Amino acid sequence: MKRYLSLFILLLFCVPVYSQAGLEVVSTVIPPRSLPAQAVGGFGQVDVLVTIDAEGNVVSADPFKGHPLLKNISRAAAVKWKFGKDANSAAPRTAHIIFNFLNSESVQIIEKSENKTEAVASANFLTPFWVEITTTNIVPELLLLPREKGKVTALMCLLHQEEMMIDIVKTSIYSDPGSELENYEEAEKDEFPNANTRFRDGIEPGTKQAEIHYCKTCRLKREQWIHEHKVDN
Repeated sequence: MKRYLSLFILLLFCVPVYSQAGLEVVSTVIPPRSLPAQAVGGFGQVDVLVTIDAEGNVVSADPFKGHPLLKNISRAAAVKWKFGKDANSAAPRTAHIIFNFLNSESVQIIEKSENKTEAVASANFLTPFWVEITTTNIVPELLLLPREKGKVTALMCLLHQEEMMIDIVKTSIYSDPGSELENYEEAEKDEFPNANTRFRDGIEPGTKQAEIHYCKTCRLKREQWIHEHKVDN
């Protein structure tokens, strides 16, 4: 009997208390599992202790347990939670929020976006203070150049002193034709640095094309160099 009683007491202290009396959750913000955390396999539970003022605002959030790459995003989300007001006391209140980041992601392909990948969270609330989080990575087939007020910022080719144009090119993990030849890299650097015939900067699976800036003169110089060295374009 004593053994079972001891086991019950141990379990009682190991399991967090999720029914937090006197606290009403008004609104929440749920963070997705961040891309850096996904890259290193970071997942699991993050426990956050928040302090709440009489107006129901979170004035501080302390992620005291969990993966290091998930703590900051959990803190940033927790401070945006809103709780019910306390008309009877101005004393600060505390709450224990648990974000449980599941070790799985799905991928959704969209037509186009300026973002290489955008992580979006889906929430399953086990209690008002304990939430399981699944993450969907949104990946565009066409990666667009960044825009300000709907316009792409103009860039100059410093070598040829001309404004670069915009093109849509294929994404590829492979080098350009001719790059395997001796002196190609030197020629690219010195003669056609902004030819930009392919996009290879951090390609995400599912992204097939990308908008790029290119210099018209650089492309002409590249074609001439390839022709002179008898490399099929």
